[in-house]
Amino acid sequence: MQNRIKNDDNINKAWAFANALKANGMNGVEITAMLNEHGYKTSRGCQYYHQTTMRLLK
Repeated sequence: MQNRIKNDDNINKAWAFANALKANGMNGVEITAMLNEHGYKTSRGCQYYHQTTMRLLK
């Protein structure tokens, strides 16, 4: 399962976007909102929730 996620281009783009937002001082709730506003989806095609975003940033 981990290899599938690592090879998922959408997840990699979401990870890079989220880390850039975090570097600019945004908190988890704000990052979650931005991910959803920009149309990023989880590996299962769902919207991001706070906990999902926190896992993405780990």
